[in-house]
Amino acid sequence: MIHPRHTLAECARLIVGVVFVLSGLLKAVDPVGTALKIGQYLAPVFDTHGAKGELFTLALSFVLCGAEFLLGAFLLMGIYRKLFARLSFLFMVAMTVVSLYSVVAHPVSDCGCFGDAIRLTPMETFVKNLILLPLTFLVLRDARALRHLYSRRERWVPAILSVVGIIFFMAENYRHLPYRDFRPYRVGTDLREAIIGEEES
Repeated sequence: MIHPRHTLAECARLIVGVVFVLSGLLKAVDPVGTALKIGQYLAPVFDTHGAKGELFTLALSFVLCGAEFLLGAFLLMGIYRKLFARLSFLFMVAMTVVSLYSVVAHPVSDCGCFGDAIRLTPMETFVKNLILLPLTFLVLRDARALRHLYSRRERWVPAILSVVGIIFFMAENYRHLPYRDFRPYRVGTDLREAIIGEEES
């Protein structure tokens, strides 16, 4: 008989995993744009202008996008369950604190959680995190009982492929145009009208 507690943990794992993978990928589509968003968050406490500031925020962008994707991917695959359940819970604690700061200080109008594909206000982001945080706790509580797609002998293969894949994806989007541009700045677009429309929305 399947225990309801384990079923709840599995559902929580799937929800958190999908959200993390989606969030990580949508930010990784444009690591430079994500770096700019990080710079807006840090502007009140850290000078993000200049070469050093830009390099710092870009490095944080790569780390954030990659870490979020890998947390979700590893949860969905059920590999290194205990470790990544802990990391996911700690990640959500940190993001909940950041989103609370965003609500109070209002450094940005859009959180950038899902890049430019899905826009959320600081309050909407905070509510989202308040929902995800207890879900990550459920995953952590029953981490050992979670299902897995790979055995202990096999799990290093999808782990390496995931790490190499997301690094390659971010690097390609950084070196070239984003794989998919969710902003209205496509070829032939009147940039002045697009920027004015974006600011008014």
